[in-house]
Amino acid sequence: MLYIRIRLKKVILFTAVLFVLTSGIAMAKQITLSGRLYYGPSNDRTPIRYARVEVWDDWGLYPLASTQTDSEGRFTIKYENNAPGDGLDQRIDPKLKVICRNEGVNVQGPGVINCIIPGPLNLIPGLTDWGFTTEVIETGLNQNRSNLVYVAPSDRWPAFASFSAMSDVYYKLRSVLKVSPTPERVIAIWPSAVSLANDLKHMSESNINQGASSTIFAIFLSLEGASYPNEAQHEYSHALMHYAYFPDFFYFGSSEPNNPESDFVEGWAEFIPRWARDNDYTENSIGSSHCESGGGFDTTNVLWDLVDSAQSKDESPNYDDDPINDQSQQTFKKIWTILSQDKPHNLADFWNAWKRRYPALAWEVKCCLVNNNTKWVTIKNNQPKVSDIKINGKTINSGDIHSGVLTISATVEDEDEIDIPHLKAYFFVNFPSSPRSWYCLGVDNSISNKNATITWDTRRSWRPVYPYTSGQGYYGGGGRIDPISKDFPGINSEEGIKLRVLVTDGMPWDLISSNSFIDSQPFNIINTTSSIISPQVEASTFNLPRQFSSVQGGNNWYYYIGTPSRFHNAIFDNIVAPWGTLNNYSWNGGAGYSGPRYLQITGRDLNDWRNPGVGGWLLPGEGSDVMLGWKAERHGTVYISAMLNTYWVDATSISSRDDGILFSIWKGDQRIIEESRVFRGNNESNRIPYVFKKVTINVTPGDMIYFYIHRGNWQDCDEMYYSFTISYDSNADLDHPHSTHSISGREVTLSARDDQSEIFSIEYAFHDKNTNSWLAWSRYEKPFTLPVNVDRFIYRAIDSVGNLEPYHIVLVER
Repeated sequence: MLYIRIRLKKVILFTAVLFVLTSGIAMAKQITLSGRLYYGPSNDRTPIRYARVEVWDDWGLYPLASTQTDSEGRFTIKYENNAPGDGLDQRIDPKLKVICRNEGVNVQGPGVINCIIPGPLNLIPGLTDWGFTTEVIETGLNQNRSNLVYVAPSDRWPAFASFSAMSDVYYKLRSVLKVSPTPERVIAIWPSAVSLANDLKHMSESNINQGASSTIFAIFLSLEGASYPNEAQHEYSHALMHYAYFPDFFYFGSSEPNNPESDFVEGWAEFIPRWARDNDYTENSIGSSHCESGGGFDTTNVLWDLVDSAQSKDESPNYDDDPINDQSQQTFKKIWTILSQDKPHNLADFWNAWKRRYPALAWEVKCCLVNNNTKWVTIKNNQPKVSDIKINGKTINSGDIHSGVLTISATVEDEDEIDIPHLKAYFFVNFPSSPRSWYCLGVDNSISNKNATITWDTRRSWRPVYPYTSGQGYYGGGGRIDPISKDFPGINSEEGIKLRVLVTDGMPWDLISSNSFIDSQPFNIINTTSSIISPQVEASTFNLPRQFSSVQGGNNWYYYIGTPSRFHNAIFDNIVAPWGTLNNYSWNGGAGYSGPRYLQITGRDLNDWRNPGVGGWLLPGEGSDVMLGWKAERHGTVYISAMLNTYWVDATSISSRDDGILFSIWKGDQRIIEESRVFRGNNESNRIPYVFKKVTINVTPGDMIYFYIHRGNWQDCDEMYYSFTISYDSNADLDHPHSTHSISGREVTLSARDDQSEIFSIEYAFHDKNTNSWLAWSRYEKPFTLPVNVDRFIYRAIDSVGNLEPYHIVLVER
């Protein structure tokens, strides 16, 4: 036999069935009875739901009318008083019969279930032995409304409990499906020796002597089992499966525990009561073969998670356990369709049928399968992968300086195709002042082309995004996600900031357990100026000063203090020791004596590189060298050219310690060209105004090329204009342009040519003989007339790649 329940606990039988009735007469011969039927003890009254109520004549010979209680046990019944008599002897003493039967459920038992309230109703106290017309009774009822309470034998209420519970399931199914879930009433017999559900074939093989039933299927309820409404609903759920699968009786062979078929059959029977009551907790008389509070059967847990909502009563109150939006009824109809039409034998069959019928919701069901760690379905569930956190398109290096609006991105991949549309990337930030706390900057819910991105304006106040509804959250990254109810101020200057990007398959609970995360190197934010990024040149060619940036790593360029074997990041601001605040921004050693004094790396006009700005020059610091780095982004051969040109036009250095700079190019810690000197000179004989070098080298991703400027013995007069070009293109223009001039009177005409690139700009600067100073660079637009106070001028050209020509010096004739 199948579905035998083993009694584990003693059942307490309550003592009463309670009926509360009110009555009234609607017209002369029509009587209306209204009431509410209960079962259970006085301190725990429960409505008798969906039961048939019949009114019989006072002799109990024939029925007068019938109706059905509602979900609250209420009923109203009207009938004609057709009792025999001459009117004066007419008695209004009908009997009330309650029958556990409706269109879906019929609980049968010998003389127990069809409960007849003993004795006449005595609608008006004291009228039992008197004969009055109905008009008199109507008047009397209007004057003497009262409730009448009847106590039934205590051994009957478990039948009402089981009947009402099964009827709850039937009528909810009928409401959702819009049709009856079974082709006929399900018969339940009470009391029985044990609780089980079976068909007639197997009944004959059992030891249960309850007699035959007119249906092919019957439920048997033990005295104890009927005391638990959930147990009756469990057996009724087996009946639902029987009618849905008939004539496939696979479930009668699945009684062995711990196999996928048994899990599906018993799990289904545990799921239906939960769904009907929207409550995950069940209580019954059986043992460990059934689950309580969501444990036990994988099938129960998966199906429950599919249909529950945040309002459902379960182990996660106020939280929905699945990502499906069309809750309960719509999802249940899909489950019922699969059960009744595909007839799955196990949870794997159900999963395959769901993917076939509802592919758009396959990921949602996968979430429930994975979340419940089901052992009966093999699920492909690889962790997503995240790599390469970038700011403004460039990989973050330790000590980088950023400012303004940051575009933070990461590469996200997932081998499970079904998960890709649901990937989520959580972006966190960590500050040194709270090393264990990570604050969520934002979430990218629509990752495209493997690229997850958010933006963060570091200059403005902001409030962390909190991915949980309440409390503190922890996740597999080993950090704590703190909910913050206040805004963070914009950042002026902060060092040692880290970013973390954590990726999930979209399931909310994965945020807790995911190990798919990556941390950035620590970097700094300085917002004394807005972030300025020079325009990109073609992807294969890189140049300074054209791509000079306020961001470390911008356009693959880095700005360092030190040597190829020992260096650290320069700082970008407009404060340079010992000069204080300047009009221009630069990479430097920082204010005060914490860093090397005098050291600067300047660019051209930071808003438009075509304009010369301060000219684009560099100066080693007091006791420190300068180095500019470039990071290779892919494998290949790169072609390099470099030009350094002394800032000082005159060879008039008067210090014996002045020796210029020594320039070399390095790949990592290996020098790849010999060292060359550039020197202002004490006189024209030892002046070396510029150096131009070329070299070719193979690189792999991440390799660093360093342009190293060694200060020599002293940094005075070591300012240098610079131009560095690196290209993966063997045909790239690595040479600077060539410019010429002509003078007619005091009118000057400048021109330039370049064999490979366009001339981007020609620039010139005047020397004022009255002040003995050089004026700022100007962009050449057309021939100009030399002012009378100018005795010299310099000029140079720059091409569209960014190659800068060493300047020419022209003496003006008096």
